[in-house]
Amino acid sequence: MADPTQSVSVTSVSSDLSVSGSDVVDAPRVAREQEYETQFLGFTPKSFSDGMYNAVLEYTWSCFQASQQFMKSEFPDVITDKEIQQASDVILPRLSNTIAKAFDKLETYLFTNIFHIPEQVLLPEDKPHAKYTHTQEEEEALDRDIKELQEKMVTAKYFNACLKQELRDLEVMENEYKQFSELLTSFHKTCTEAGGKYQ
Repeated sequence: MADPTQSVSVTSVSSDLSVSGSDVVDAPRVAREQEYETQFLGFTPKSFSDGMYNAVLEYTWSCFQASQQFMKSEFPDVITDKEIQQASDVILPRLSNTIAKAFDKLETYLFTNIFHIPEQVLLPEDKPHAKYTHTQEEEEALDRDIKELQEKMVTAKYFNACLKQELRDLEVMENEYKQFSELLTSFHKTCTEAGGKYQ
């Protein structure tokens, strides 16, 4: 029997990134998800499905070899080696194609339902970072709070400047009052000394 890898092209199971146009557009998201799955599982889901696929092909090839040997030894008068080889050359490619299609479906199911990690699942090493994540609404609310506080600071600085100016004005008025009071006291003293009456 001929080596099936020579007559049958062994194709790898389809990749997530080449399934549809929407996946290609969202390739960074898919890549992040695959990286997270690998980190969580300890292996890539793609390597798992490819390993299963290759193992099944090897078992199929071994089964065909054993079947050929059995038919050659048990039915040498009924079927010739050439007929066995011709039948195998017809059956093996069809079987390989059927296996590939079945594994495409299995891979889609595995990637969607078994190996896919939901967005809410968090790895233990990522939990410390989780408390620092905020939604868009929370970010916008924080920005509004910061802007409001900045406006309050500007208003407070303005009032502080006004109060300082008021204090300076009061100090000037106090100095003028003292000078006027001293002049009044001096005028009163002068009038008293001159013999006049000052009330």
